[in-house]
Amino acid sequence: MIDLFRTSWGDWIEVERRTRIKLCVAAYAYEIDQHPILTDAQFDALAMSSNRNIRTGRFDLWWRQTFQPYTGSWIHSHPDLEGVRRLTDSLAAHQL
Repeated sequence: MIDLFRTSWGDWIEVERRTRIKLCVAAYAYEIDQHPILTDAQFDALAMSSNRNIRTGRFDLWWRQTFQPYTGSWIHSHPDLEGVRRLTDSLAAHQL
């Protein structure tokens, strides 16, 4: 499993942005690649820490309307699914 919890820098907007990126990568890995990178407990904890009301400057409306902390199926409607795929593949390549 990838340790997506190891960083703690940034202001609250940067922390939320990073949380959303981690959730997108984890949801993509589980839902689309079918190779989980987080345990269910890790995903649930991270999902519960996301605050939909924080404006991060990227896909905020989509996140507010679509994200559900109890599932990762929302990833299928991500506005930049190809970008999420590239990031997921890049992270997987660096874990070898």
